[in-house]
Amino acid sequence: MNDFVLIGGQAMIHLGLNRTTLDHDYLGLVPDNKRTFVKIPGGHICNASVDKFFMKIYLKEKGNEVATPQSMLELKCRSFVERWRNGHFEKANNIDVSDITFLVNEYAVTSFPILSRNWDLSIGEKKELKKIIKEAKKTKENIPV
Repeated sequence: MNDFVLIGGQAMIHLGLNRTTLDHDYLGLVPDNKRTFVKIPGGHICNASVDKFFMKIYLKEKGNEVATPQSMLELKCRSFVERWRNGHFEKANNIDVSDITFLVNEYAVTSFPILSRNWDLSIGEKKELKKIIKEAKKTKENIPV
């Protein structure tokens, strides 16, 4: 997929997470489509053409085959909040929290400045994301060597 950056579960696998998923999700520009999430066979494209946050991440990642750990943290934080807002609590708690914990522990990424500045997060949502990241750090500290 020319000019598309791999994100989502397949990107997490590429970064070293042991998980199974068949979906291939991408971040890219689909200017002729006004939808934020464009369905494609086997996955989705997060359309940076119509979303300020996705555009910031896309411009940072353009040219990369797979999104970097920092961008993946930002995307996973957004995914967590979106799933909670839409009532998909189990997916948010099982998939997104697990992915965030992995990124924090394996890549030491701990902030989401692009998301904070370019998407409508409530104070409570920011606090919850910071709490998840703090708990992820504790998880690593308590793993015996």
